[in-house]
Formats: sequence, C-alpha cells, structure tokens
Amino acid sequence: MKKHAILLVGELRLAKENQSTLQMICEEYDVFVVTERKFSPSVAYLGFPKEVIYVDDLFDFDSHHKFYAEELNIPHALQMHKAYIGYLRLKEVEEKRGVPYKTVYKIRSDWDVDIRFDIDLFKQSDTEDRFIYMQTDMFYGGGRKLAEIWASFYLYILPCYFDRLDQYWPFKCPDLSQCDLGAAGLARSPFPKELVGNPANRAELENVLKECWGEIENYKSRDTLFFRLVELDTKFPCESAFLHFILSKGLMFKSLRKPWIPLDPFRLYENLDSICFEIQNGNFANAAKMISEQSAPYKLDIPQSFIIKLKNRKYIEKESYEALLPHLIPLLNAAGYHTNLLRD
Repeated sequence: MKKHAILLVGELRLAKENQSTLQMICEEYDVFVVTERKFSPSVAYLGFPKEVIYVDDLFDFDSHHKFYAEELNIPHALQMHKAYIGYLRLKEVEEKRGVPYKTVYKIRSDWDVDIRFDIDLFKQSDTEDRFIYMQTDMFYGGGRKLAEIWASFYLYILPCYFDRLDQYWPFKCPDLSQCDLGAAGLARSPFPKELVGNPANRAELENVLKECWGEIENYKSRDTLFFRLVELDTKFPCESAFLHFILSKGLMFKSLRKPWIPLDPFRLYENLDSICFEIQNGNFANAAKMISEQSAPYKLDIPQSFIIKLKNRKYIEKESYEALLPHLIPLLNAAGYHTNLLRD
C-alpha cells in the first residue's frame, strides 16, 4: 500500500517525452490522473497510475470548457476543477482502503524534458501541517490535511476571485518571514504603492516585502494605488488568487525545489511539426510568423527559449536556425519579447 499520492491533472502535454520520470512517479506514488479523453493516447506513457478520470465522462465538458475558457476567459479555472475532481476521487479511495495518504501533491506533465529531478520531493511535508510546498500554481502539495484546503480553491474562484481584484487585498499571513517568497506568485499580486514603491524586479519586491511586511499586512486602505510587478488580465490572475487563498486559510509556503522545475517551451507550440516543416523547406518568414503568433503574450522569454531548443534538440539544423533569426528577431522585438539569447 503506497503512502503518498499525486494528482496529475491537465492536458498531459509532453507525457511521451517525460515518460521515464512519469513512470517512476507512478511506481512510487498512487497517481490520480484527471484529463480529457482526447489525451487518452498520452495515458499509455504513464505506466500504471492508480486511477484515470476523464472529465468528458462526468459532465458536458465542451460546454464547461466554453464557459470558462471562452466566455469568461479564465482557462486556469479548468485546471483547478480537475484538481478538485481528482481530490474527491482520492478521498473515496482512502475510505475504501481505510488508511489516509501521508502527502498529496498536484503536478503537471509538461516540465522541461532536459531536466531531471528527484521524485521524492513530492513527499515533503512539515509535522505541523503549516506549510504548503509549492512552485506557484504549477506544482504544490504537502501533508494530507493541507490537501483538503488547497483542493477546494476551485469552489472559491467564481464567488470570491473572478473579476474581484479588491478581494486580493489585504493578504493574511501569520509570518511572511518564514515563507520562501520566490515560490509564490508575488509578481502578479497587488500591493499598496505608497508602501512598496516601484520595485524594478522580483528580487527588489521580495526585499521590500520582507522589510515592511508588518506595515503591509496591517494596511487597511482600499482607496489607493496598487503596484503589480507583472500586469496581466485582472479578471482572474490565478497565481495571485491561489496565493491569497492559501494565506487566508492560515497556511504558509516554502519552495518545492530550488532551482525551480522549469516548464518546457514546447508545450505552448501545438503546431510544432508545421513550424519545423516550414523551416526545413526554407520558408523562414512563414515560420517566424507562426512562432510569433503562437507565443503567449506575457511569457517574454519563451519564444527565444523555444527556438534555441529546436536547434539543440536537433529539430532543425544550425544553418536553418541562423537563417531563421533575421526573420524572427524583428517580429519578437516588435511584440515585446526578449531576444538577448538569440544575439549571443
């Protein structure tokens, strides 16, 4: 009987490429997979998970997806819903086996395929169940009791967080000095400008928060200008909302892993084969346009990381890579993406 559990939720992107680690995880943990039926071929790369739940079998997923992803434009809510579904099933399994799990973590499959990490990191917990071990809203978990809290976040999204930026302040936390600030979504969280000023980067913001958290925590005014290091759509900044939620429940947070487990840039380019086809056939302008158009607007380093990995992983030849850059760099610069690594 396995002591530790994992909720593997989402689209199972890069499951084939990361199958070696995923199979080790399924051997060591009871893994509850929650995904859609169109990703069923990817399940074959996981080995032997404890449970596989297809949300299409539970409700009208097309309407559900349209509501969150298209009408409300908050696709992150779908991930949180899958985590909640997985947790409910985990509880049913615990009742049958009569023994609770020691730890529960929520993870995803699309980490950088060039990275190796110790899978035992998903067994971390503290004896008092005060800390959630996290990498923003990508990987997180801890002791069994904490899962009851973080899994319920989905239930609070619409009534408490969607289009309610006022609800994100003030933060409630017993002692931020004990937290690993780099592990959370602080860059997207609002703070009173008259207290934090205008930090230029994450490190400066973290230093300010450590120095004056007492003032910030007790700051009551809502009629003020707020500072956010990264400005995104304020309808539902998931990282900020999740952070606010776990702090409001009296939890603190520590870093899951240092350095972070990076996500693979390939996950964002669904037309990878088409991009490579255009490059291999010398259609560099078309390929550059496809890369630019498929790049997420707020992930400024991803496009250059993507094209570098295309070369390093032998998807394209060095000569084609160099021929692509004069077409790609101007488009990325015009859209505000970073290109410094492409110039080295």
